[in-house]
Amino acid sequence: MGFFDETFEKAKDMFDVAAKKTEEVAARGKQKYDIASLKSKLSKNYEALGMICYNQINFDDISDEETKLTVMRIRENIKDIEKANAELLKLKNKKVCPACSVGVDPKSAYCNACGAKLN
Repeated sequence: MGFFDETFEKAKDMFDVAAKKTEEVAARGKQKYDIASLKSKLSKNYEALGMICYNQINFDDISDEETKLTVMRIRENIKDIEKANAELLKLKNKKVCPACSVGVDPKSAYCNACGAKLN
């Protein structure tokens, strides 16, 4: 075997090793992506369950202080988000529909999202 043949064989072997490593890295990357995707789905399901539980809670019947505190924080968060959205709509020169909180043109008589009459 000549010098070029040996060099070609070594290069081919190195290429094969590199290709195998690339496949392994790609497989690990795909697996990590799949795990992240599954964790994201789990998180969304936890969030949905939390929303169901939250909507079933009667605040006055809560005896656990930690749960009460968490519900109070959630209510504060909701109010803060509503305020921030209202401020954003003002910046966009929109008014807030009192029925559905969607931004509407200030000249509109009715909300184009829910149909509520606007003042």
